[in-house]
Amino acid sequence: MAATVHNGSITPGNNYTYINNTNKNVRIVINYLWLGQSGSNPMLYIGTGQNPNGDATTIAIELVAGQVYGKQLGFVRGDDHVADKAFGPQGFVCPMEFFLAEGMHFIIDILGNHNKNTMFNFVAITED
Repeated sequence: MAATVHNGSITPGNNYTYINNTNKNVRIVINYLWLGQSGSNPMLYIGTGQNPNGDATTIAIELVAGQVYGKQLGFVRGDDHVADKAFGPQGFVCPMEFFLAEGMHFIIDILGNHNKNTMFNFVAITED
């Protein structure tokens, strides 16, 4: 099993594309994905297309600008001292781990204008 770490940033109005061209299945594990601070909601595409509504071969996920997704648990506190009133957007999720067959891609698409770059760190693990 071989692994490649992908780490970097995406400037507003651009995207980052990982294409599985290993001739094997690849497991993607997202450790950190910070989606700027404002602007249009970013899109995540897993599959072979880039249709915002998804299709038979592509999962399309609309994420929330300003959110952080990853393996670490985060929350917003309801006051200065306790977390029992934690809140945040409901119903917004991002898969932290998924699989790509040969020829499939994983795209982080940052639409419109954001006042900060999107930061990412994920690992692509080739199955042997």
